[in-house]
Amino acid sequence: TELDEAEKLYQKVGVMLIVLPVLSSLVVKLGRVNLLDQLFSRIDVFIYYLSFCVSLLLMNK
Repeated sequence: TELDEAEKLYQKVGVMLIVLPVLSSLVVKLGRVNLLDQLFSRIDVFIYYLSFCVSLLLMNK
């Protein structure tokens, strides 16, 4: 029905409002910092980015 379609659209908009600022900050960070050195020098940073990527993948399913 139309309500179901509207609900799905609003869910996508909500996800995009979260994803767009996070992705833009990630792009800025990639431009300023050598991310690969950070990922493998500190395990907590690696786990943070890994969990971020996993959560993005799970949100899109």
